[in-house]
Amino acid sequence: MKDLKYIDDDSYDGVNEKAFKSLKGMTLSNLPNLEGMLRDERVEMLPLLSRLELSCVPKIKLPLLPSLEDLWIEGTGSDSDYSDSDSQGLASISDSVVLNMHHTKILGITDFHKLKALPHELSSLSSLQELKISTCDELESFSENVMQGLCSLRSLSINSCEKLKSLSEGVGNLTCLERLYINDCPKLVSLPSSMNQLVSLRHIYIISSGTLPEGLQHVPSLQSLGAHELNSIPEWMGEITSLQKLQLSCEGLRSLPSSIRNLTNLRELSISGCHKKLQKRCKRGTGEDWQTIAHIPQFQLFPMRQQTFSDKIRSKWRSWQLKRDRRRHHFAKDHTFDYLVDGLFDWCK
Repeated sequence: MKDLKYIDDDSYDGVNEKAFKSLKGMTLSNLPNLEGMLRDERVEMLPLLSRLELSCVPKIKLPLLPSLEDLWIEGTGSDSDYSDSDSQGLASISDSVVLNMHHTKILGITDFHKLKALPHELSSLSSLQELKISTCDELESFSENVMQGLCSLRSLSINSCEKLKSLSEGVGNLTCLERLYINDCPKLVSLPSSMNQLVSLRHIYIISSGTLPEGLQHVPSLQSLGAHELNSIPEWMGEITSLQKLQLSCEGLRSLPSSIRNLTNLRELSISGCHKKLQKRCKRGTGEDWQTIAHIPQFQLFPMRQQTFSDKIRSKWRSWQLKRDRRRHHFAKDHTFDYLVDGLFDWCK
């Protein structure tokens, strides 16, 4: 199958014929030499295809797919025995894969380990509502041109892009953006000043960052914020006065910034992995930080749990399962990683 160039190599008699006319979902995997669906390019094909998954299909050229709404592209696959160097680190996404996808609403890009920039053709996806980018190790920033074209984007998820430093000022063009999810992007320590233009952005979830990125306080209508695996909470947290729900996980935290008392709209605050010193400082009525949080109607502390050897093994096992499932299912909508992302935002509703 690795030498396959076309799914259907036959010729068609008339230009009015349609190929694969009833197909609605399709997955192509581990086809390094596949160039197209049909050798005969005159024929209309896949008129009803709404979902397409591509994994390790670097040479494919796609026709106009008028019904395509979900497109998932994987650069490499862990279950693949195709081990050429190009497959292990694709540096680009074929222009034709996204060029004609004008009706696409959901796009996932994962495991392009040498990808340094998102393709400019993404800017043509004016109907795109969800963009999920994962495990693009060399990706350092988002192009302003790409951001300018994503005028319908409502959800942006970025996972395990370890060199990502900037979302670019172009992010200010995402005026419909409602949710932002960032996980394991350690170099993303600041957000662009244009974040103050994102008037629809209500929910942000950040994991494994160590600290909250500077600029977060300028999001004008932020209502719920989840931040996990933090080492500290900045004093400017008190500037996010629109905030209504705050969920934190900070095992090293010993006290709360006094500026939290400025969050007069805050209705819910929960802190997990809470150190004993912080528990003492937040004790109702007598704790040193009690006056900082006394105005919050719903306040919960979850003590730090001593991790046993069994817990560590279980955590490692679950982490491995998560990576395996994400790769095996080629970033499918209902697989483990997307289920996790959706679950993380449930508390925002």
